Amino acid sequence: MSGVTDGQSVNAAVSNAAWLAANGATTGVGPVCLAGPSSAPVPSVQEAINVIINGVGGSSTVAPTGYGPLPANMFSASSTHEEALGLIGRLFQAATGHKHTGVDGDGPLVTATAVTGAPMRTYWQQGAPLTAVTGDSKDVSIFMTGLDVSIGPNYAGVVIDTNYSQCVIRDQNHGVIVDANGYEVFGILDYSAPSTFALDFYSMATTGTDPFGAAQPYTFAASANLQWYFKILYDTLGPTGNVVYDPWPTLGSRITTVAASGQSALRGPVTFSQGAGVTLTQVGQNIEIAAASGSTVSSIAASGQSALTGAVTLSAGSGVQLTQTGQNIQIDTRSTGLRTINSQSASAYTFALSDMISASASPLVVFENTAAATATIPTNASVAFPVGAQIDVLRAGTASVYFATASTAITLNSKSSLRSVGAQHVGVSLVQTAANVWSLLGDLTT
Repeated sequence: MSGVTDGQSVNAAVSNAAWLAANGATTGVGPVCLAGPSSAPVPSVQEAINVIINGVGGSSTVAPTGYGPLPANMFSASSTHEEALGLIGRLFQAATGHKHTGVDGDGPLVTATAVTGAPMRTYWQQGAPLTAVTGDSKDVSIFMTGLDVSIGPNYAGVVIDTNYSQCVIRDQNHGVIVDANGYEVFGILDYSAPSTFALDFYSMATTGTDPFGAAQPYTFAASANLQWYFKILYDTLGPTGNVVYDPWPTLGSRITTVAASGQSALRGPVTFSQGAGVTLTQVGQNIEIAAASGSTVSSIAASGQSALTGAVTLSAGSGVQLTQTGQNIQIDTRSTGLRTINSQSASAYTFALSDMISASASPLVVFENTAAATATIPTNASVAFPVGAQIDVLRAGTASVYFATASTAITLNSKSSLRSVGAQHVGVSLVQTAANVWSLLGDLTT
């Protein structure tokens, strides 16, 4: 029998006490025999297993501390040892009841040392009330006695990191304090080793630079009684190097200007109102500022490109023609229907783009020479005449006008291959029907 040594007297005072000490530490019939409708909870799973092992003639040396205790009435008077073990085993199956709540039948609560990977976090601690505060700083060292200092993200204690050591400042009635411009007053906890803490006062502003954005020192000119709150970094389960700082309470930002380009960081709730001629569009955390629709344009460069924003209406005035191609608008001089005379008297002339009839111009090349002249058609590589280009020519002089090509790459088609204007005061036309392919039309001669 377990718990009884060789040579030991066998009697109720010795044997029963030794057996009970190893198997149940109780004289209650129910817990020891695992039976009875009114049995009390067995203090631990291990004690129940010890009872079963000893009941079948085995020996258990495991101390009765472990997974448990077991619920009352878990076993019936007719439960066999195998059934009892099966019921106990179910407590260790995740699908049927493996829990760590600390209640009967569940395991003990999980301790901090058993879990890793949880971040360190901060919470807000209210400091002792400050009385008769004046100036732009207050020594609060006396109120921080006994508190550890967080000298880095792996150390619990009062947060002194300049990126996160902001403090909430309130009046004695816990109301928000603002400066003369309506900006909220807050504090920054400044620490000097080994034990000096200064609470410096600031308010939001549009100029100046500090780790928290635009701010400027604030001075309490008159004596003030204050409430204040600072941050403490605490270790939730164990140092991990992962830190989550509590969010900074709302500071009502006031913005007077925003850069025309780039980014402007805003803190707290910010309200934008769009004025005349401006539209505001929120895209995620960004606010796009653009000219409102209905923009007007007072002038456009004679050449190049002009970018227009919003809904723009262009009206063609007298002598102007507008042609839209996709997002581009071409502005040309409107044709008046009058021919523009290009008078030539030299012995040789090469046609130019300005000789082509277009929507904005109707030129006429007039040869007034008294000696034979040659009119040359250039290649598209040198002068980019579009397909369909037309050039009108008038022979006003007494001498002949002959049409030639600047390259053998050009084809000039005409009736019977005639290449000269028929006579004085006769007009002909050149039309490009394909790239570098021209037709000569009209009264022609050799």
